[in-house]
Amino acid sequence: MGVVVLQFVLMLVVYLLAPNAAYLFIFPLLSSLGGIVVVFLMDWDKSPKVHVTYTLVLLVASVPAIFLMMPIVEVVFTAFALQLPYGMVLLLLLLAGLLLPLLVVLERSFSLKGFPLLPVVLLLAGSIQVARAVQGEAPSAERPLHSAVSYYLNANTGKAYWASSYTTTDDWNRQFFPEPAIGKLSGFYPYSGKLYLQNAAEALNIPAPVAEILQDSVASGERLLRLRLQARREEAIHLEVLLQPEHAEDVLAVSLAGEALELDPLPAVEDAKVYLMRLHGLPPSKSVELSLRLKAGAPLLIQLSDQSMNLPEQLVKQPKPAHVIAEQGRDSNLTVVQKSYTF
Repeated sequence: MGVVVLQFVLMLVVYLLAPNAAYLFIFPLLSSLGGIVVVFLMDWDKSPKVHVTYTLVLLVASVPAIFLMMPIVEVVFTAFALQLPYGMVLLLLLLAGLLLPLLVVLERSFSLKGFPLLPVVLLLAGSIQVARAVQGEAPSAERPLHSAVSYYLNANTGKAYWASSYTTTDDWNRQFFPEPAIGKLSGFYPYSGKLYLQNAAEALNIPAPVAEILQDSVASGERLLRLRLQARREEAIHLEVLLQPEHAEDVLAVSLAGEALELDPLPAVEDAKVYLMRLHGLPPSKSVELSLRLKAGAPLLIQLSDQSMNLPEQLVKQPKPAHVIAEQGRDSNLTVVQKSYTF
């Protein structure tokens, strides 16, 4: 009954926050309560022996919970795998709570002279299954290892870095981190608080993105600055643009590729106002126009970073084996080249 009270409270919370998901609690709870009411009315809970009808009633009352919750557990695992294990574990525990009366019956039925035979057998079987699962998780071509690493080159300082969003290395990307350190990538992203596994890398002579002035004029106390931003690498497909005015109120309006933008400053920066834009998918010309309205005489620092979805081949000493693939997402398997300009 303690489990029922807990699930009733959870049902109310879910109903108030996400009504469409409340069915996961309502129908299993109604069915389980129905079975418990029958057990109490028939006084089967007071019987020293396990009644067959008692067991069948509990089993029937558990059917909605099993058929409603188990598919959701599977869906959560399929969608998030072990990156979000808590969701499926919590759902499984909620289901186990509703099955508790039936589980107690099973445990008592398979006891041997007071010895909890069934729990011991299940514990042994579970241990064997965990060992098989660990062995089956070994990377293979069918179930490859996801490895995260990217190359960052600062064309202004001439320094380069290997960086990974994972704090540990694997058998393949360990070649890039002979002396790894964990910290902010301040030499490349000075305004980011994200932590990376990083290591110094060889600085290659890779063409950096350029910012070309198309118009720089002043009228009615406002400065109009039009720039052509261009990635000089053919394989570059994304572009990051970071704007840092001298004063927050210096930027009056911004448009990128003809689209007017409403920018919010990066929250992690306290002493300055810094604005970040990302353009996903460069056109074939690898260029885009940036238009800014500034206060007259206001200087502006622009930091350009073009991205390609590959690593520099000349620095990859050990090619990816068949059981390793690049981690999904936009922060892995990248070559990022950055250059800053002041206008």
